[in-house]
Amino acid sequence: MKKIILAPFYITYSLALIVGNYFYYDESYDSAVSYYDIGSKHPDGDSMYAEYNKASALYQQGSYDSSSETLKNVIEKTGDENLKQKSYYNLGNNYYRLGEARIKSGKYAEGVSYWMRAIEEYRNSLKIDPEDVQAKENIEFIEELLKQAYIEMAKNITVTPTPSSKDTIQQNEIEKIKAKEIENLKNYKIESQMRNYDLSYEKEDKYW
Repeated sequence: MKKIILAPFYITYSLALIVGNYFYYDESYDSAVSYYDIGSKHPDGDSMYAEYNKASALYQQGSYDSSSETLKNVIEKTGDENLKQKSYYNLGNNYYRLGEARIKSGKYAEGVSYWMRAIEEYRNSLKIDPEDVQAKENIEFIEELLKQAYIEMAKNITVTPTPSSKDTIQQNEIEKIKAKEIENLKNYKIESQMRNYDLSYEKEDKYW
C-alpha cells in the first residue's frame, strides 16, 4: 500500500490526529507516532489526547517503556478523568508486557516486580471507574500468573536434608510436591488476556 506523503505546510491539530490515526490503523506505527507527536505539541488542541494516542502506537510497536513514560505524562497533566483512567489501565498493560518478557527469559524476580506494578495501575484505574470489569479480570489473571511464577522461583531454592531419617523423609515429600508443581507450571500456557483501549479523541473529533 502506498503511503500518503504530505507536502510541507502548516498542519492543524485535528489534521495531525487524522493522519496519525490513518497510519495507526494502517499499522504504520512509526509514522503514527510522528504525527501524534506533532499533535501533542500543537497550540490549538488538547495535547493529552495526542499523547495518549502516541502511547497506544508505541505499545503496538512493543516500545513498552516509552509508552509507559508517555502515559505517566498524560496522567500527571490531563484534567480529563476518563482519559486518566484509560491511561492507568494501559500503563498496567505495559507493565504486564514488561513482566511477561522477563518471566519468559527466566528473570522471575524482575517479572514479578513488573506484574505487581501492573496490578497497582489497574487498581488506580478502578479508583476512577470501579465498574471496569476487565481491569478486575486483569488483576485476577495476573494474580494467577504470580502464583505460578512463585512456584518457578521456589524450584531454585535448595534445602539440605538434616541427618534425621524423619527429616529426610519429609524433605523427599517436599521435593515430590515441588516436582509436581513444576510439571504443572510447564503445562501452563501464559496467554495474554489484556485489553487495549481504542484510540481516544476529543468528543467533536471522531475518525473511524
